[in-house]
Formats: sequence, C-alpha cells, structure tokens
Amino acid sequence: MFSHTNYMVHRLSKRLILVYLILIIGSAFLIYKNLTHRTSSASAISTNATSTPVPSATPTPTDVNEIYTVKQGDSLYTIGKQYNIQWTVLAKINGLEETSVLKVGDKLKIPTANENATVQATTDTVRSTQEETDGLASAQQYADAGTGQLAYRLNPVMVVEQSPLLAKYSFSSNDLYVLKSKDISTGVAVVEVTHLGKLHTVTLHAYQPNKGEKTVWTPVTVAY
Repeated sequence: MFSHTNYMVHRLSKRLILVYLILIIGSAFLIYKNLTHRTSSASAISTNATSTPVPSATPTPTDVNEIYTVKQGDSLYTIGKQYNIQWTVLAKINGLEETSVLKVGDKLKIPTANENATVQATTDTVRSTQEETDGLASAQQYADAGTGQLAYRLNPVMVVEQSPLLAKYSFSSNDLYVLKSKDISTGVAVVEVTHLGKLHTVTLHAYQPNKGEKTVWTPVTVAY
C-alpha cells in the first residue's frame, strides 16, 4: 500500500513539473513574440519617418553655380524671382543688358550666394574736378617730400571716407570700410563700403604710377 502511494505521488509530481515547464515555455514564447512585434513596429516607424519626403523650398543661391535653361515665357525678372535674387545681378553676371531678350534654350549662370551678395548691378563713373586735380598734385608733392601733409591721400580707405567726389553716397565714419586690395605696381585699389546695409565697391587709381608707398589715390568708379 505504501509503495503504491509513493508511486502515485511520484507520477503526480512528474505531471506537475511537466505542466510548469509547459507554462514557462509558453510564457517565454509570448514575451519573445511581444518584444519582436514592438521592435518591428519601431523599425517601421523609423523607416517611415526617414522616407517621408520633405516639401521642396524655393531655390536659393548656393556655393556652386547652377546653369539654368531658359523656357518659354521666362524673363530675367521671373528667373531672378524664382531664385530669390535681383534680376539686375542675374543680368550682370551673365553679361546681359536690361533690354536683352532671352531665347528659349539659352543657358544662364545662376550666381552663387557669395556672388549674389557682392555683385553690384550699377556702376557709376566718378567725375573728377579741377579742385580734385589740384589736390592730387599737392598731395603727391607733399608725399614725395615726406612732409606728412595730406597724408590721408596715401590711404585708399581714408580717401573713400573723406573724398568730396563721393559726397552723393553719404559715406560716413559709421559705415564699414574694408580694403579688398591695393596694388601699387598697377596703381589700382579696391575698397568695399557697407552703407545703410548696402554694399558699395569703390575702385581707386594712383595719381601717378610707380610711386610705391608714396602713391596718392583717387576714386574712379563706384559699383552698388
């Protein structure tokens, strides 16, 4: 009787252990399936977020020149508006005039962001005066003699800031002046002036050549 009871208990224990193992394996499978589903969902969301197209913005100048092919109905104005640049800048960089007629198939160079910021569409020739000519002669004499009088004439930036020939532009000490270049061998200097948020490029010439550091400067053109 005792032996039979032990046998029954032994069989019942094995069954309970088997049931527990089945429950544990089932639970583990459900957990694994749930985690796999979450990972797949997250991956799908990530993929959708990555592949969702972003609406294209209005084209703007970049660091690389783009070549635009003229289409029917295009004009300098409409192309410039499309690229958010002034049509006058577009014309100048392509060597065109205000009256130029575009033809279908023409190729236009779209200015880079830097060119768009620095290319000026209007260039004025600075008209000299007799007073300026006399002042240049005196300044050169003083420079040659090293007296220090009219020494500002040796500095292209100071010439641009003080020259009465540029009075119409109302440049002042509050403006930003940048000497872009000064070549005493060729007698050409370039000064950029930012006045009221607008860039002006002033080109100056030497009064007399081959004067070295005693070169006296006078403005000849203003581009803006």
